[in-house]
Amino acid sequence: MTQFGHDLLDEFPNGISMERLRETDGFKEWSRRSRESAQTRRTSPRPIDSPDIMSSDTTPEELIEEGISSLRALIMTELLERIRTESPRFLEEVVLKVLHAMGYGEGEDDLEHLGGVGDEGVDGVINQDKLGLDQIYVQAKRYKSESSIGRPDIQAFVGAISGKSASRGVFITTSRFTSEARDFASHLSQPRIILVDGTQLADLMLEHEIGVTVDKSYNVFKIDENFFEV
Repeated sequence: MTQFGHDLLDEFPNGISMERLRETDGFKEWSRRSRESAQTRRTSPRPIDSPDIMSSDTTPEELIEEGISSLRALIMTELLERIRTESPRFLEEVVLKVLHAMGYGEGEDDLEHLGGVGDEGVDGVINQDKLGLDQIYVQAKRYKSESSIGRPDIQAFVGAISGKSASRGVFITTSRFTSEARDFASHLSQPRIILVDGTQLADLMLEHEIGVTVDKSYNVFKIDENFFEV
């Protein structure tokens, strides 16, 4: 990665918007090359032993991986942008779907949305057993990318679930957590609090195909050595 890439990640730790990417010289140059390449392929198809492919230091597999990584980063950024335009309740329901897809709760009936007036500082609860003896409380905050969740928010959440005699909680945000918030949560023994920031949330949504669909898939072939064994 170039220094410019590192600087962008430092500037936007929770994801880079498409608008910001389009402003970069690298994106503009990539768009120009892509248009020219597409035009060239339409007018004069290139043989598979073309010198510019065969002499490249980057393997086709590496090019595919780089392309997939770039597309994944873009869709993650777009996911968070879309969620931030929805209502707080929408995020709360998304969070419960993600946790259910991860294996929390035996069925959707075990996930209960609590957000709203009188929610007492929690947005949802997951019953890990049918009797509700083992519960995980959830808090979800829909914040802009430049905002952050600090230690006071985590302390308030701890107080809320402690009042319910719960031992575990998950705090999820579309933005990020301050270092003080993460440090406070990491040193808690009871209740145990897990923090999930915007980047992690978007990554989990892609992993479990929530809010996204598979557009295309490709097969990469290799020689079957067993086929040629004598």
